[in-house]
Amino acid sequence: MLAVGFYAVQGVRWWTLNRALGIKFSLWDTVFLTETGQATALLPLGELTRALLVSKAAGVQLGAVVASETVQELLFVFMLFALALPKALGLHLIAIAVVVPMLFVVAIVAMLTVERLYARVRRIIGRVPVLKRIRPAVDVLQRDTRVLFRHVDTYRYLPLSVAQAAMAVTLLWAVAQAVDPGKLSWTSAGFVYAVTQGAAWLSFSPGGLGAVEASTAGLLVVLGVSFDLATAISVMQRLADKGLNTVIGWICYLFARRRYHLTGASLFRFEMPRAEETMGAGPS
Repeated sequence: MLAVGFYAVQGVRWWTLNRALGIKFSLWDTVFLTETGQATALLPLGELTRALLVSKAAGVQLGAVVASETVQELLFVFMLFALALPKALGLHLIAIAVVVPMLFVVAIVAMLTVERLYARVRRIIGRVPVLKRIRPAVDVLQRDTRVLFRHVDTYRYLPLSVAQAAMAVTLLWAVAQAVDPGKLSWTSAGFVYAVTQGAAWLSFSPGGLGAVEASTAGLLVVLGVSFDLATAISVMQRLADKGLNTVIGWICYLFARRRYHLTGASLFRFEMPRAEETMGAGPS
């Protein structure tokens, strides 16, 4: 229930952000395609699958749904680290593993919302031949992200992001309780889960595969769980989360391709916005 419910709440939260951008797509369809997107969550750039699905199904620009997904993930991760901060501060120097990622999230938000900072980033992108080609898409991402961070619904529905973080932590805690009852507190589970997400970012591996399991097991050992039980908790938590939802995602895709007339090739055909469409554009 926690593993599947997490993505249901994620879909609801995403729907509120899409609606703030004027994307007219039903709540049920958004939640359904959020779960469908988990079919490729362990592949490189697999998290973008749900954005591709909604973009095609709703007939909207990919940059807009990527922007709403980006804002959603930034808020979720920040709330996750906020939940882990009290426990981290009690561990003194280890708190760096939580404080630094929080500052990193703040820096990303600043870069996407402060025009002067983004102008500098844009100039750097323009000097790199490979990145220069995607600059119009990045402009759309920055524009819509800026709109979302200034929209009241982004903060009105912030409790959904908190609920996501709490459900993710509770899943790890519940698995630990089943394997080694009473050994891991909920606040400690929050600290472990938050730091492992940071490890997934730094590893750049698909879905954080390998990095999440290793860092989870290592942190559990530091907190007093034996190595064999820590390994079992780490593996079972990943199976309960990504393992289960990958299977459900593929089942959902079998229905989604008929419902929304999707094919594998069509998902990756989209128009790159022209530069003149992105410069100076604002919310309608």
